[in-house]
Amino acid sequence: MAIDNDSKSGKDDDYQMTITYAVPFKLGNEDFLVDAFFDWSTAEDTHASELNWTSQYKWNVGKHISPQTKLYVGVEHSVWKNKYGIKDVDQNDVSALVKYHF
Repeated sequence: MAIDNDSKSGKDDDYQMTITYAVPFKLGNEDFLVDAFFDWSTAEDTHASELNWTSQYKWNVGKHISPQTKLYVGVEHSVWKNKYGIKDVDQNDVSALVKYHF
């Protein structure tokens, strides 16, 4: 049985813009990576406009295991305004991060 989420949500359709980026860089012999996404959606009669910007700041400790290993440690910062389209429900937090790329 298929479920049509759009008809059950009770929320009007909106428009969304998403931007992503990744910036690798070096400090001395160490490799770092900053990447993020930015989502913004419009407000409609049934919900507020949302903004979600989540960025990660990572250091590649994996290259100390082997040159091809991409094991990152770092932090993630998340800012979410009007979470789930609910006016004034905001989130702003920082998390520890361990990430393995394969």
